[in-house]
Amino acid sequence: FALDLVARAGDNWYYRMIPDGFFEITKPISELGIGYDQLPDFIKNNQVLNANIKSFLASISNIPNNKTVDEYIKLNQIPDNQNDMIIRLNHLMKQNNCLEAWCLLLAFDNYYNKTT
Repeated sequence: FALDLVARAGDNWYYRMIPDGFFEITKPISELGIGYDQLPDFIKNNQVLNANIKSFLASISNIPNNKTVDEYIKLNQIPDNQNDMIIRLNHLMKQNNCLEAWCLLLAFDNYYNKTT
């Protein structure tokens, strides 16, 4: 068996122990997400949202603004219970639709806070 050593050279660059050994592997995500620490408290402290959903939400580069959420509300029916909202969130996560997942969650939170 031959050992093919590869070293990380920083950023997207790697080095293989051969002539002209530098090569680049581009990362699939070009923009950094907001990260877990920047999630609003109502998401971080929510016991129903699992770690997969929270990390998915943390991958967005910018949290949608009120105008975007208002447009989402006009075009979509907001679930009237948390269980249906979680089902839809999981579906959006499987579709890799982070923006719509955020809009759904913010719209649901807005609706829930107004009715309680």
